[in-house]
Amino acid sequence: MVEEEIEVDVDIKTTADKFHMFIRRSQHVPKATRYIKGCDLLEGEWGKVGSILLWKLVFDGEPRVSKDMIEVMDMEKNVIQLRVLEGPLMKEYKSFLKTMKVMNPKHGGPGSVVKWNMKYERINQKVDHPKRLLQFFVEVTKEIDQYLLKASFWFDFWTPLGPIIKLLGNTGPRDLTLPLTSKVAAACNSTGWSLPAPRSDAALSLHVHLTTQQLPSTNENDDYYCWETNGFSNTSFSSARTWDVLRPRHEEVTWVDPVWFKGAVPKHAFNMWVANLNRLPTRQRLASWGLNIPIDCCLCSAFEESRDHLFISCDFAAQIWTLVLSRIDHRRRSFCTWSELLSWTRLHSQEAPSILRKLVTQASVFHIWKQRNNALHNRLSISPQTIFRSIDREIKNTITSRRNRRPFNKLMALWLR
Repeated sequence: MVEEEIEVDVDIKTTADKFHMFIRRSQHVPKATRYIKGCDLLEGEWGKVGSILLWKLVFDGEPRVSKDMIEVMDMEKNVIQLRVLEGPLMKEYKSFLKTMKVMNPKHGGPGSVVKWNMKYERINQKVDHPKRLLQFFVEVTKEIDQYLLKASFWFDFWTPLGPIIKLLGNTGPRDLTLPLTSKVAAACNSTGWSLPAPRSDAALSLHVHLTTQQLPSTNENDDYYCWETNGFSNTSFSSARTWDVLRPRHEEVTWVDPVWFKGAVPKHAFNMWVANLNRLPTRQRLASWGLNIPIDCCLCSAFEESRDHLFISCDFAAQIWTLVLSRIDHRRRSFCTWSELLSWTRLHSQEAPSILRKLVTQASVFHIWKQRNNALHNRLSISPQTIFRSIDREIKNTITSRRNRRPFNKLMALWLR
């Protein structure tokens, strides 16, 4: 007979890490389900590859045993693999391998998915496929899930200190006289928290924190997880609020609006951002790094190629700005500094709203830099009039693609007048 396999997915409410962490401590599993009456360690160590376990089960209402060896115990991928060595199964199968993998849901959301996989080789065709055994593990999984829905004292994030087992280490259950399967409610009584006196700084920090907490509710409802960010609690996770807490914070810079605004063309905005920070590799900057290169402007060859010269005072750029300004601001002919250009983008008038000024500025800076690179790397010279036609086409395409947005619906008429 050839090796065959069957598998099933079980949706549970417990998180993947918590479920796997509990299962790999096999000696505690019998406390969570009526189908497993005991688990003895015959060889090795609990949770270690190569260890041999003796499971005492109740299958189809009858007691059974299964002697298994741990072949895989992967804590990163949440995988446990057991090979059956002895027991009733080995009377019908030449080999039998059980694999449990706990995964996060494919489409996000709470809980996790437990995948049970069984690979086996039947002695003959008369032996049934182990579908009933697979269903047995489905029921076991569901019962363990229900057991774990009450907040675990050792494994859940029920305090800002994280899982208590990580805080106090493997000696924690002995020091606090609380088994690993204990719930939070087991650590208190009607008068308050009932933990032994602390024996370490970590245990002391736990005691100090508990003095600020209310005692757990005594009702029988399932516990539930809350996400707390800046004192705001919610039963669902908010990536926006989490990012707002984690993100680096600085004072808002004055140039943010001309660079990053709704409706900007991403490549134009990025190029404008780098140019505004004066991080474009102009010849002046490259020479300042020690490169032995000429520093004259690639477009006019008359002055040093700095940012302000290339985009503002260069004759080539000045011709482009004259053509651009003839469309939206007839009273202005040119700019003297980079700061003056940014200030101009913030101005607003009926003929030239600020958003149109920003679109045109970013497109112009992008195409001037593109032509600079063409002249330097490809020896390709394009007239300012041709560059302006490219800018004109870019502005028309940008406005057309955003015409259903309120700030853009009147821009085409203003640009073409």
